Amino acid sequence: AEEIGTLVSIGRIAKQTPYSADFVRQLARSGKLRAYKLNRDWMTTPAAVLDYLHSQADRHRAGLEAIRLAERSLS
Repeated sequence: AEEIGTLVSIGRIAKQTPYSADFVRQLARSGKLRAYKLNRDWMTTPAAVLDYLHSQADRHRAGLEAIRLAERSLS
């Protein structure tokens, strides 16, 4: 069985992110954030939120590097 960790409501954990609770719920519904629906509430773990935040930081770093390379080639 998969070790889940400590589940926290998305409404509560969203306050610790740069995102609104509605957006974090949307991430959960779309499968971009590991989360579980318990009755009507979406629950996730701090580790899952950190994984998502790190993946976004990596994605943005790659995009910025592509822009820098394009600027160099155009100069």
